[in-house]
Amino acid sequence: MVNRPNKDLIEIFGYAPDDLSTEARSLWNLEACPFTQSKCTKANHDKSIVYGTCSVTSPYGDCIICPNRLYENNYSSLKRIAVDAFGHDFDFITFNEYIPKRSDGKEYIVALGMSSGKEVKLARKLSMDWVLAKVKNGKLQQYVGVEVQSIDITGNYRDSWHTYKNLNTSFSGDIPRSEHGLNWANVHKRLIPQLIRKGVVYSNSKLVPSGLYFIVPDIVYKKLGRRN
Repeated sequence: MVNRPNKDLIEIFGYAPDDLSTEARSLWNLEACPFTQSKCTKANHDKSIVYGTCSVTSPYGDCIICPNRLYENNYSSLKRIAVDAFGHDFDFITFNEYIPKRSDGKEYIVALGMSSGKEVKLARKLSMDWVLAKVKNGKLQQYVGVEVQSIDITGNYRDSWHTYKNLNTSFSGDIPRSEHGLNWANVHKRLIPQLIRKGVVYSNSKLVPSGLYFIVPDIVYKKLGRRN
């Protein structure tokens, strides 16, 4: 029997860390993210170990620590923003999907960002994680910016992670307690200036109908709201 601690890793490569199914463990072997369908970026400093850690426990509930985890269900969070900003009447597509449709006379919401075109620069020194552009026949009609942010982690969870990595059906005992921490102050310190600086730029564009969107874990948002 596996005994998991109160302070623990919640998801590794998109699955519970003690999930020994072939479906879950194949992602450990591939070092792949199931949410972006690409190589996981959650690695140690010298890139020798890909940890694949998506979420961990916190005093306020389980919390996402990797922004790519916020792209579940084929970027459903971005699709919800597209509907909120532009309505239901337009197809949401990636940059690659747009190329063969670029001259068909229809309006599309084209997602520009990670693995879909490239990040769009904002002024000279800023960039957006995503820009959702309403485009018709190659011409920009409207757009909105999207920033995606999770939370920085402190400490380490190496013992816990390695125990889960080497877990097998014959294991019986305690999983080591994770020694991670969450840097709430830092995420708030970075988030608020971005809201102000980028919000000002977007507010001055006549092509922006709905301003600037931020995607953050629910716990981070609630914690920010309680911050004095």
